[in-house]
Amino acid sequence: MFEKERIAKLMHMYVQTIQRMIDFTVTQQNSHFIPSDFESAQISQEDIELLFE
Repeated sequence: MFEKERIAKLMHMYVQTIQRMIDFTVTQQNSHFIPSDFESAQISQEDIELLFE
């Protein structure tokens, strides 16, 4: 179905993309939260923004 070389290339690209996402996230100065970060609190995005102003 797929050539080993092609799968290896796709896997390498996938890993590189994830690494860039991790690097970007780690270097961010400000934290950004969304409601799913606080599921048990059942908090809205508006409430989160008010808390972290």
